[in-house]
Parts: sequence; structure tokens; C-alpha cells
Amino acid sequence: THNGWRFDNPRLQKAGIEVKGVVHDTMWAFHHLQPDLMGNYNLQSVASFYNFPFPWKHLNKSQPEFYGCCDVDALQYIFPALKKQMTEKGVWKGYERQVLGLEPILVGMSNRGIPVDDAARLELGEMLEGQHAEYAQSMQEMVPIELLNCMPKDGYKREPKDTSGMVERSFIVEQSIDGETTSSLVPTTRWCRLEPFTPSSQQTIKYTKHMAKLHPGKKYKVVQHIKTGNDTSDIQALEKLFKETGDPLYETILKYRGVEKIIGTYVKGWRPSGDGRVHPEFLYKPATGQLSSVNPNAQNVPAGKGLDAGKAALARQFRRIIRAERGYKLIEFDWKSFHGATMAFEARSPTYLRLSRLGMHDFITSHIKGEPARFDWPDDQLKDYLGYIKKKYKEFRDTQAKPAILGMQFGEEAWGLHKRYPESFPKENRAQSIVDLVDDLFPEFKIYKDSIMRQAYSKKYLVSPFGYIRWFWNVFSWDQKLHCLRPVKGKEGDANKCKAFLP
Repeated sequence: THNGWRFDNPRLQKAGIEVKGVVHDTMWAFHHLQPDLMGNYNLQSVASFYNFPFPWKHLNKSQPEFYGCCDVDALQYIFPALKKQMTEKGVWKGYERQVLGLEPILVGMSNRGIPVDDAARLELGEMLEGQHAEYAQSMQEMVPIELLNCMPKDGYKREPKDTSGMVERSFIVEQSIDGETTSSLVPTTRWCRLEPFTPSSQQTIKYTKHMAKLHPGKKYKVVQHIKTGNDTSDIQALEKLFKETGDPLYETILKYRGVEKIIGTYVKGWRPSGDGRVHPEFLYKPATGQLSSVNPNAQNVPAGKGLDAGKAALARQFRRIIRAERGYKLIEFDWKSFHGATMAFEARSPTYLRLSRLGMHDFITSHIKGEPARFDWPDDQLKDYLGYIKKKYKEFRDTQAKPAILGMQFGEEAWGLHKRYPESFPKENRAQSIVDLVDDLFPEFKIYKDSIMRQAYSKKYLVSPFGYIRWFWNVFSWDQKLHCLRPVKGKEGDANKCKAFLP
């Protein structure tokens, strides 16, 4: 089949038809081989990679029988060649185990579902709707009236009979001159209705630019997204603007958006079916080999840890609606230092593994603060000492050592740490000193990063121990001035991406 696991199979089962034997899905098999081809997993697109001779999807109405035959025949072009490619690249067994073998388990999970206390969900929704309205009203009182959008966009051309609730505003409009075809932009006053301020990216950026003109001494500066370079008003941008300007509008927008997300994603999204449960649909979309889920997204439930008091309280309130039925318990568990342990495995570093389990962030902090822990201490002594360091230097540990280590494990370097965490690393050289320290303490970590870039550059792809593949086409480029290969970083390059893939 192609997309049969999520489309055909549920409809067949609903009709009382059981499909026996192994069912391969060429959409997810092709995705396993080419995980980054966003928007190119439909049947006709995949068939074009395997020499199907012509397009046919446009014939669904004019030639429905022929269209149906092509749908079936295309799979015969795809599957044998696809299996051969996957076997040659060493990912067929990974697909069999991690995708094909996991599929019936995920279907079973989806069918069983997650129990929801609907009364608690509705109560939470009612409370959040009240907060949402309060934040919306507060924003209207903070925004200058001249920044509000109006309806119609260019005002009413003629004065309305009833102007109650309207205002007069000056517009620059195009007008013809003496009835001729030539025209000119002229100012004119018209009636219009003012629309409430909404904290969209466009209006928030407009507010920031307006305030920058009014208060040139304050740090009203539009933030650029770290990956795209475009103007942004995402969470990190708003937090930065609030910290630097103290403007309460940014804080209110953060609260408004936070409540809005919980209402939409968690309150409305977690409305249970007739059996009192939600039934998330699990997918294999992430190119990293992780899972995703929809209707609802069951994998990004807020935990309430590491958040400010307001967000943590909202997270706890949401988690109360997930309630085990009588006679059952819900169990939550987590791997300790999992990414650190995976990094240690890939770098073949027993030392890095040991410190990941005992307290890597505390270990790095001790060396930066001039109270260095030693590698040769026994575990009990080292663990106790790292606990002392964590307590003494908690703020530094949480705001600098921890983000640096976590970022470096996913290929981040000093420049990226500076851009992603400007409050922790206001200058790049501060982040560089921590990067250099980690590389000095764990030389095998740096050796791994250098070797994996060379491997990705040479082969154009990497395969994980779990049988997942990612392709890397732009790891190094030739530097004409230095006459050597240099890593290609940033959104266009793959140097950091290939370092992040396996961990």
C-alpha cells in the first residue's frame, strides 16, 4: 500500500475486513530512506523516483478506471527497487524493526487511547477562557490607538449614515486627476472602525518599531530568528524584549499566547471520544527517527518542570485531566541523561558517559568556577562534590553550563550558543571559553565531531545504529583564500546538522 497504514487499513477494519499477513507501506518506507523530502511523499511523487513512465493523478475524473490501475501498478515499480536501495544503504533492517515492526504496537496504543477526565477538562477550559479575555483586554489598554488596524483598510469612501463606534482617520489613497487616467497619492480623511489589537507577529513587530522611534534610548529592537534571519516575535524574542525594555505589553502577549496554546492544543485538542479517551495517531514524520503524533499531540504534554511559576501551574492543571480509570494507575518514567549517554556512546567515551550520569553540568561548572572536580575521584566522592557545586553555583550552572553542554551535544558551537541564549552568552567569546573547556576536558568529543563531519562529507549520508539515515550534501566548501575545505554552517550548511544527527 501507499499511505495504507493510516488511510486504507482503518477504513477496511471499520467495514469489518481484516487484512492478514505483512502489510508494507511504501510511503513510510520511502520516508525512511529519504526523511527530508518534505511534501514529496505522495504516490505520484514517489513513483517518479522509480521510473513510472507518466503522471496520472489528473485523470481521476476523466479516466477513473485507468487512474485506479495506475495507482496499483505504481507500487510494483516502487517496492522492489526501494527495498533494494534500502538494503544497499543499510537501513532495510532498521525499517523492518523500527517502522514495520513498531506499526502494530502504535496502532494498539492508538486504539486503547488515553483516559481523560472531561469534567476537569471543561473546568480548565472555562478558567483559561476567562484569563484569555483578561489578557486581551489588558493589551488594548497598552497599545497606542494610532497602531490599531482599521476596517475597511482605506476607510469608507463615503460618510456612513451611522458613524457611532467609528473614528476619523487620515489615509493616503490613490485618486485620479480631473478624470484622466493619471493618478496621484493624496491624503484624505475618512471614517473607519478600529479593530482590536491582536498579538500577531506582524502587529507585535509594528508596535516594536513604533516604540523604537518614540524611545530611541530604550532597547526596542526587532529580533531576527536565529535560523531564518527574518523578523520574529516568537517566545524567545518577546522574552528578550521584555527583559531589555520592561514593557508590560510583551509580558502580557506571552501570557496571552501561552493560555491560547493550552486552550487550543490541550483543552480543545484533548476532547475525549465516546469511550472517555483520546486516541492519538502516531506517525514517523521526524527525520531524526523519533515519532510524532496528532489528534491530539500526545508527546509534547507540558511537564511543569523548569518553567516559571505561571507556566508550571498551567502545566499541572492540564495534567490533572489525564486520569487513570478505577483500578488502574498511570506510570511516568524517563531515561536519565539519555542524550549525554548517547553522545558518549557515539564518541566512544567512557569518561563522558560516567560524568553524564553523575552530573556533567556540575562538573563543567566546577572547572569554570575554579573549584575543579577530578576525574580520578571515586563515584561516591565525585557525586557528593558535584552536589555541592550544583547548590553553590546553581544559577550559573542552569543558565550557562547546562545550555552549553546540551547545545554542543547537538552540534552547536559558540556562535550558535551566543545567538540562541543571548542572556547567558551576551558575547560570543564567553560561549567560546566554555566550548574550548569541554573540548579540552573530553578530547574524544572533539575528535568525534571532526570525524563525523568528514564521514558525512565523504559518503553524503550517515546511518544510525538503529537503522535511520540522513543525507548531508553541504558539509564542507572550498575556501578560495585559505585554499582549504571549511565547514558550511548556518541554515544553508550541514556541518552542524551532521554532528547532531546520531546523538
